[in-house]
Amino acid sequence: MARLMAHAPAQGIPRASSLADTPRTGSKEMETHIAATHDRPSLLTLPEAAQVLAISLTQVRRFVRSGQLPAVRLARSIRIDPQELEEFIMSNTRAGDEKCL
Repeated sequence: MARLMAHAPAQGIPRASSLADTPRTGSKEMETHIAATHDRPSLLTLPEAAQVLAISLTQVRRFVRSGQLPAVRLARSIRIDPQELEEFIMSNTRAGDEKCL
């Protein structure tokens, strides 16, 4: 596996960082690295996004397919960034709109 990581892909994609780039265990840099990693919110699955929005999974899929709700594809999985979901909610919020009532 180390041999696969040693070669950079041909299409200009940066290669995976080596273990030498990772801060040493017990160091202040490692504590900072761990804290920065854990401060990021995790990506939501489509069912989780549907639950947050209180709509069906089918409707969430439609929003993603239409491009209204940005999503990240990881292999065969689709995930939604919580910040993108918040922006989607804010962009679809209408104050005082009678059509919403």
